[in-house]
Amino acid sequence: MADSTAHGSRWKGGTTAYLLAALLLVGIGAIGALLLARVGNPQVLASAAAPSDLTVASQPWDDPRPASLTLALGPAEHVVAPTAGLLTQTSCAPGTPMKSGTVAFSIDGRPLLTLATGTPLWRDLAVGASGSDAAALITALRAAGQQVEGSTVTSAVITAYDAVAKAAGVPASGGTISRAGVVWIPRAEVSVVSCDAPVGAAVEPGRPLASLTQTLVSARLTAVPNDLVTGPRVFAVGGQSLALGSAGVGADGLAWLTAHPESIQAGQTPTVTGMLKLATALDVLPIPPAALGPVSAAGKSCVTTPDGPRGVTVVGSQLGTAYVTPDAGATIRAVVLDRSRMQACG
Repeated sequence: MADSTAHGSRWKGGTTAYLLAALLLVGIGAIGALLLARVGNPQVLASAAAPSDLTVASQPWDDPRPASLTLALGPAEHVVAPTAGLLTQTSCAPGTPMKSGTVAFSIDGRPLLTLATGTPLWRDLAVGASGSDAAALITALRAAGQQVEGSTVTSAVITAYDAVAKAAGVPASGGTISRAGVVWIPRAEVSVVSCDAPVGAAVEPGRPLASLTQTLVSARLTAVPNDLVTGPRVFAVGGQSLALGSAGVGADGLAWLTAHPESIQAGQTPTVTGMLKLATALDVLPIPPAALGPVSAAGKSCVTTPDGPRGVTVVGSQLGTAYVTPDAGATIRAVVLDRSRMQACG
């Protein structure tokens, strides 16, 4: 009797365990079904949304292209001694500008006036002297702030020269402007590359005292792309836009390049790297290439707008975007991307 009772208890316990396990499985199945009902179909099986119309707005575009300039330099220039003697003083220093109307050198203890004249003095100039050198001297004195005119040396010109000499710390002329007392430079301010005579050196007329930066003669595009948008161009470098003409960079651009040698890549043929751009940016519409109809060799194409087809001209493209300009009189605010709705221009 005791065994029967024990067997019955075990059966009941086992039944209870099986029942709990079955209920647990049923519960898990119900929860799984609920989760699947909430998740629905996987997104990869969802139908793709139809392409919608794309709103477009104009933006400035200057057709930027990487480009480089090839530079041509003039012959090497030197500052030379006007007389023989011992170089007793110099303020020459590489990288330091040398200016007209100042003293950069002294020979045999005599300070020499540095002067920029269109024609170097080739003789002593006294009252009554005329010619290209006399006219160049008068022009230089006028640039130094003196009130003198003409092309003939007068007493007023001698007085003006003495005033400039005194301001620089040079002895007065004594009535005749001595060629041996003037150091000639080609421009009112020049850049010194090297100083070629040390203090104590014996110099002769014509011996180089300093070497100057070579003059930049021209700057032309190394190569011109054949698909540029028509219009005046500039060369952009160092935050500056240099105007371009048929002969390359203009005089103002050459002056800027001369003043910014850090923009020049040295070499057997010096170059400058920058961007070639339109001088005046165009107003263009950026659109996806898929919105375009066939494009002709001249860039003519067609887009479909919600109001119908409109003619456009493709002027350029970049990074998967086509830049277009609408035909005259056309207004485009949106383009159709659904190819089944696209229409051809008449």
